[in-house]
Amino acid sequence: MARKSNKRSVPGVLWRMFRHRARTLSDTVTSLLPPPPKLCRCDGRCCLGCTLDAKSFLLRPDDPSDYHRLLTQCFVVVSENAPSLPFFVPPSGLSQDQVVKRTIEQMLHRREPAVSNVLCSGYDRIKCSSRTVELLSSASWSLLLSRVGDNFMIYLLRNTSIFLPAPLGNHHQVGGPPISRLCFDMLKGSPRFGYQTSCEQKRKRTDADDLPVEKRKCHISGIINGPLGFSSNLGMTDKSSMQLIRHHRSRNYDVSVSEVPKLIRTETVIRKSESEGNQGSNCITPRLGKRSRPFSWQRRRCKMLKQLTLEENSLNIQPNTSSLSYHAELQMSLQCACCLILQSLPAVPKRTNIQRQSIFYSLEPSRSVLPKKNILYSLKPNLACSEHLIGNIFGFSDVNASAQPMSCLHNNDSGLINSECLYHSLVKCFKQVIRRTQCCQHTKLLNKHCVFPLLNKNTIRRSSSGVKDNTSRKNLHEKCVDTLEAISSLSDGFKSYCSKSQVVSFVWAVSRTLLPSELLGTPPAWRILRKNISKFIHLRRFETFRLKLCMHRLKISWFPFLSNKYFFHEEFKNRNDAMHVVKRKLLEKWIFWYFSCLVVPLLQANFYVTESGKGRHDIYYYAKPVWEKLISNTIVCFKEQRYSCLDDAVVHNILRNRKFGFSKLRLQPKEDGVRMVANLKCSSTMPLSKSTIGVQNWRTKGKLNHQKIMYKRYLSVNSVLHDAHSILKGILFGKTDNLGSSVFDYDDVYRKLCPFLVGQKKKTGTMPILFIITSDVVQAFDSIDQNQLLNIVENVLIKDEYFLKQYHQVMCTKKSLWVQKQFMMSDETSNNGHIRFTPFKSFQSRHCVFVNQGGVLSSLLCSVYYGHLEKRVIFPFLEKTLESGCCKENNDGQNNCPDKVSSSSYMLMRFLDDFLFISTSKKQADSFFSRLQRGFRGYNCYMNEKKFGANFDVEQISGSSLNRVYVGEDGASSFLRWSGLLINCSTMEIQADYTKYLANHLSSTLTVRWQGKPGINLKEKLCLFLRPKCHPIFFDSNINSAAVVRLNVFQVFLLCAMKFHCYIRDLSFICKFHKRYCSNIIEGSLRYMHLLIKKRMHSMTLNSDVQPILVLEKEEVEWLGLHAYIQVLKRKESRHKDLLAILRSRLLSHRMSGRVSPELKYAIDTKNSSLLWEIKY
Repeated sequence: MARKSNKRSVPGVLWRMFRHRARTLSDTVTSLLPPPPKLCRCDGRCCLGCTLDAKSFLLRPDDPSDYHRLLTQCFVVVSENAPSLPFFVPPSGLSQDQVVKRTIEQMLHRREPAVSNVLCSGYDRIKCSSRTVELLSSASWSLLLSRVGDNFMIYLLRNTSIFLPAPLGNHHQVGGPPISRLCFDMLKGSPRFGYQTSCEQKRKRTDADDLPVEKRKCHISGIINGPLGFSSNLGMTDKSSMQLIRHHRSRNYDVSVSEVPKLIRTETVIRKSESEGNQGSNCITPRLGKRSRPFSWQRRRCKMLKQLTLEENSLNIQPNTSSLSYHAELQMSLQCACCLILQSLPAVPKRTNIQRQSIFYSLEPSRSVLPKKNILYSLKPNLACSEHLIGNIFGFSDVNASAQPMSCLHNNDSGLINSECLYHSLVKCFKQVIRRTQCCQHTKLLNKHCVFPLLNKNTIRRSSSGVKDNTSRKNLHEKCVDTLEAISSLSDGFKSYCSKSQVVSFVWAVSRTLLPSELLGTPPAWRILRKNISKFIHLRRFETFRLKLCMHRLKISWFPFLSNKYFFHEEFKNRNDAMHVVKRKLLEKWIFWYFSCLVVPLLQANFYVTESGKGRHDIYYYAKPVWEKLISNTIVCFKEQRYSCLDDAVVHNILRNRKFGFSKLRLQPKEDGVRMVANLKCSSTMPLSKSTIGVQNWRTKGKLNHQKIMYKRYLSVNSVLHDAHSILKGILFGKTDNLGSSVFDYDDVYRKLCPFLVGQKKKTGTMPILFIITSDVVQAFDSIDQNQLLNIVENVLIKDEYFLKQYHQVMCTKKSLWVQKQFMMSDETSNNGHIRFTPFKSFQSRHCVFVNQGGVLSSLLCSVYYGHLEKRVIFPFLEKTLESGCCKENNDGQNNCPDKVSSSSYMLMRFLDDFLFISTSKKQADSFFSRLQRGFRGYNCYMNEKKFGANFDVEQISGSSLNRVYVGEDGASSFLRWSGLLINCSTMEIQADYTKYLANHLSSTLTVRWQGKPGINLKEKLCLFLRPKCHPIFFDSNINSAAVVRLNVFQVFLLCAMKFHCYIRDLSFICKFHKRYCSNIIEGSLRYMHLLIKKRMHSMTLNSDVQPILVLEKEEVEWLGLHAYIQVLKRKESRHKDLLAILRSRLLSHRMSGRVSPELKYAIDTKNSSLLWEIKY
């Protein structure tokens, strides 16, 4: 029990790395004390060395709270090489500041590297100061010094790692070796991480994120994220740590397909010792250096000789061995080359995944049934290529290459008359596979199984030309939108994707065409294999598919090439277990190759696979002919608006003067057209001028032997902008005037909305009538004027150089430790390094309008741009409405209110481009609505008239209805939708907006994990389902009534129960859970919900002026959760009949069932949650 309590008190990172060595500061001090001497040096003054109760001497009842927190929440780890304290020395009168500086000076004088101890990091020897010195010289540390003494304090600073408590349960390292480096050393030495040795490592490639960091000299300080996070102070960037992360993420088993050139190279290369002794022989010895490959005539001769030798050996007739004895026959069978290959068959590693990343966003034209680089197109239907393919699939290549050519004994003249040769049978089958692949007519199969409409190329041109003719002001700002939405006029071209059942039918038809029946199995195997293919094709975007799922319910007896006739005859029954293992290995390797090298390339070559804007995690399969026509017509529109074609010379000229490259674009279908998505995270390459390698040959009549194209790699855009993001974020969040009314999450909304509503209630005792306006900017990122944005940013960034701090953030999860590199702004006085800011003008595109979405700076630049619009136009307009007497509640002093974002009569919030305006005056709200409708021409900013919302009657210019108003089933309550919130038009109560789940099936939002332990994964998922809508804005009694608070809890459980059903249904493919286990994890999630609500409500008290009020009992949360699960699962009673019986019995026995309040009855009423019952699950 003591161990469990210690683990529970020690943070997760320290417990994972140090176990019981991590203790609190008070426990560490008492454990390091030497035995009390007979004669103490304190001369009877009772010091820490001679007292009988050391803890009582350190911690006293009248001590300050900060000192008590330091000794109980600061954790210390003593070094394993630390010497013991021989005796205790009482305090000598030095100050804590002097002790810390003296210790650091001694370390630096001994030339100890600054990165070996965080204490020395960032220390300025001229000013004798650093951030660490300030933290360790506080009043609490000075009080501790007065009780432990100078020598003991120096011992702590030199021989321990110190982790100070930080807000929100975090810890900050100020002494000892950097924990980030220790973490990497631990991972490197762990046997479960398979890193290459130094002799096996490939050439290192410089990471994009490492290049700009190496030139910095950044001080490291930091704040850590979460209760299990730490920050450590480092002086320089650790290259090895970045490599370890990169190796760790890329560690996946993959039976890759070897190419033919690899085989030729391995067969022609001869060891140096052998080649030196056979200089005069006829063997082929490749030259080292530039020409390491034999000439073409040498390769052809070697290949011809090898093929003839193999065919002679395979046709060799053996003498009659029918008269041999049983033991001689067994010995001869074991000497057969085919049997030797089977005995050395390598096993497939466990937890092997099918790599499906290559099927996404493939633009290779569909000229053949498989991609050009597939191994089946590099082989010929002959003996040598068939054997090479078999070796690649089953792992025979190494054995066959090393073994001497041996004849096969499986023939009618040998003693093995009851068995046939599996190896040569496979050679025959794969000859057919190679031959059929190269003559497969996949186009007919694609047209037969995947029917798609014919697209008219001129449709998009006609629809886009109509936009050009109209030059009115209103159509000018909608020109871009109309062009994009015109794509949907192509007979719903982007909705003409193939259904997943059609894709399954096509894949299976091609498999039947290419594979002989010996490999594809019997009809029972066809049914199961087709179901597994269907499951693979129905995977969502981020789901994985393991070999275990490919093999699900497949039996060895269903595959003819694994029948007993290919193995030993009946006299060898004692080897059945070994033969079963061999058969299992063969089947696993074949099925793995079938999915990895046939099914996946089929999808890659014949379909463009992508996600959609409305489909969440679902993926869509577009036939390549359909997608090629769609993108060719779509690119025409984008060329006329924001993109243009550039030749190589212009591109090289642009990239010559900057460090970063360019973004990669792809099209993503959406409900009303298509969206251009820019990937700014990946690096880019550009071909340089072609360099000629080789000499002229007289046989080629002056032609050059070889040409090589050189490529130059450019850093990604986001990697270069990472420093700019840290600087811009530090400036903007330090001075929020430039951001205007921007909010970035629910916390910001709560901090602005809650005080405003509380202030309105205090005036009259009840919530007055408020008038609300919601609006959305048309193409917010695409319509930003770059010239104006650059002028705005130049006024924000007034310096050319800024100082950055670097720190490592160590986080602990249940499975591993994560180390992340973070940056933040620093003061100039710290003098810990600087970086010159990259001018924003270098990021300007050839077009003067739009900012790329997906960039690390996109959201900040958008907020700055529209914040400047508010500061210059909107706020003065609202001030004029106050001065003109629009607001009846206008009191003295309101006009001089320093906060222009909100006042006692109105409030404005904006989430990127989504505006929310609340006012006490209808006239002011109406005038603001009219101002939004006119737009802001100077900023090229216009509102989308289809997304206006208001809770009062307004005069419409276009006469269109307000689409953001949602009316409940009872018809009495109406809501305005804004950024995931439903705002009650009359009471201003806040509910969660679940309308985004109505478009698709709820399962499209899930990512199911079949691998590992599905039960534990389900338990974790239930808790994760509760987190998104668990925020104080929904449960605070300052905003919502008691009935609405319970309704919000009930709706969270409703959605969680629906996801629970979808998750269970998908897992039923491989496993089923016991009803008791399901009921237990459901009850556990109910308890977790109550703890999560309390935790988040408490966290808001630290950062908000208005204290949140939570009036909600634990029993009420459990009762609402049980009701939600019962109401959801009873609609799927055929699957959850037994589980429903348990939940109903627990609901009847619950203590709240006998005293149901009106608020609870209101919460479980189906009319109040009519929106959620429209979700398809």
